[in-house]
This record gives sequence, structure tokens and C-alpha cells, in this order.
Amino acid sequence: MFFLLTIITVNSLAQNTSTRGTTTKAEDTQRSEIINSLRLYLANTIKDGSQTKFRVVFLEARKDDANVCVALSKADGSYFDIEKTFNLDLSIYDNKFNACMNVQLKRENESWKALSHSFLASTNDRTAHNRPYYVPKLGSPERKEILDSLGNLIKTSLKARKAFRFDIFYVRIKDEWAFVSVGLLDPEKNSVFEWKNSGVDLSQYRLSKDFNTIEAFLKRESNRWQVVLFSFNSDSQRLNEECRKYNCPPEILEFYIRTEPNF
Repeated sequence: MFFLLTIITVNSLAQNTSTRGTTTKAEDTQRSEIINSLRLYLANTIKDGSQTKFRVVFLEARKDDANVCVALSKADGSYFDIEKTFNLDLSIYDNKFNACMNVQLKRENESWKALSHSFLASTNDRTAHNRPYYVPKLGSPERKEILDSLGNLIKTSLKARKAFRFDIFYVRIKDEWAFVSVGLLDPEKNSVFEWKNSGVDLSQYRLSKDFNTIEAFLKRESNRWQVVLFSFNSDSQRLNEECRKYNCPPEILEFYIRTEPNF
């Protein structure tokens, strides 16, 4: 069976995601119905017996049709090999882990039905050509130093007592600044980090029950990366305001899409 790999730009996705405000009850119901239909579609599409979960990268719903882009992983949170499962070649991209499954749905007889899918990759966020920032390579000392600096802040300033590891969404560098967006995972269970009994006082943060992203700006001073500012679950508008406040280069936020929960 052949599956299409489509290359898109992320400008329109970022605009739609960042402008999402408070949802109504009807919108929440519609979203739940779409997600449930997507679960069924994945169960029927992936025939090799793999247990999967997905993270919504982008969801656009109208009255009778919807478009959802999801990142797949195994049920235990580990990497799901979409190249092997769907017979794709993602070798032209420098980060194949970000390839996104795009599913088209239609409402029929008051219920949602997934019709087809393709795979999306961003021309802006997959190759180094004309990129206004650079992404430190996996395993590089610079990438490790940046993530270690953020990890140390979580342990010291937030006083986290539970072990954690990062689920890394973005690491970008421009001039002497870095922008990082991560989720936290439980390294023993390989599942979403549970903040309860972690030792962190969450009362001052906008946190959901099951999922949180941490966004951080770091600056290189005296040849060391230090966290200047961090926040939980920040949208693009808030991050751009913080970037302007601290005079960091706005390019490191281009095409940023805040990741949504796993389902």
C-alpha cells in the first residue's frame, strides 16, 4: 500500500494554533468526537499489532469536515517507526521524528468518520537551508549543555524530587540566545511525568492535569548557557511578548506550534 508524504509550510498552522482561545462546550464535544474517530481509524489502519498513541500537533474543524495532524508514538512513549510501518522515505529531512500524520475527517449522519491520511513535513523546520536559526545536533555538547541547564533549574528552583527526562520538541539557537520547548516524562514508566508528589509547588502555574510543556529562553554568558526565563504551556503570543521584553532574536520563535497532549 502506498502512502503520500506531503511537504508543507507551517505558517498557516502556527496562526491557527496560536489564536485558539477558550473553547465552548460544543467545541469541546466536537473535538472529543473527532479524537475518538481518529483513534478508531488508527486502530484499523495500523495492522501490524502495534499499540500506539498520538499527540495532536494541529486540529482544524469546521461544520462538516476536519483536518487533524498527529505525531505517533508507541503506547509506552517510545519512537514509532512510521517509515517502516507506512513504507516512507524520510531520509531527506534532518529530523524525521517530527513527521506528522495528517488525517481528513467528514461528518456523516451526525458522526465523524476519518476518510484518508497523508504525511506532512515542514520545509521550514526540517532542513537547514535558509533557516533563520540553527538546531544543535542530537548528542552535541551544546545541545546537552542547554538541556542540562534547564534540567538543573527544574531540580533546584522548582525543587523537583522525582526523576524525569525530557521529551524534546524544539531546541533553537540564534546569536547568543536559545529557545527550548520540552515535555517531561517519567523515565521509569516511560510515560507522562506526574507532578503530584513531585515536590513542585504548582499553584502559581497554568497547568493541566495530564500534560504540560515547558518553554524556556536561555542566554550564553561567559561561554555558559543559563536560563533567563521559563514558563508552562505558553502560546506563541505570550512567547513573542517575552522575547521582545528580553530583547532576544524573534527568529527563534518562527513557525512555533505548541504541542498538545498525548491521547
